[in-house]
Amino acid sequence: PVIFSVLGDLYPAGQRNAVAAIVTIGTGLGTGVGQALAGFLGPRYGWRFPFLVVSIPGMICSLILLLIKDPKRGQKERARMEIDQAIQRRQSRISVDEEESKEEELPEEEECILNEGSCEGINDLSEGAENIQGR
Repeated sequence: PVIFSVLGDLYPAGQRNAVAAIVTIGTGLGTGVGQALAGFLGPRYGWRFPFLVVSIPGMICSLILLLIKDPKRGQKERARMEIDQAIQRRQSRISVDEEESKEEELPEEEECILNEGSCEGINDLSEGAENIQGR
């Protein structure tokens, strides 16, 4: 379901399993409560009434969700956070350099992060991926 993709964008990798468990438990409890209400209300008020009762909390939650902004894709991924931090450091150095009229080179690791890992010798993962693809 889409909820797990959204949770991946809202929570870091270490917390995702707990949050996914809470959502899954809530889904199960909601199903159970809905069936219990339908079993209790259906025989007394007709088969349509339980649908009306169960739809009310769903409509309220839908209205609340209209107020929430979509999370930025991948914002909690470690690699994405490293890239954002490297960009911020680079921008702060550029502003400092403009004031001091000095040009400073980025360390090789940060330059590699900004170039999305295209540096040789730094990104050992790319060499491993080439070995796997060559098989």
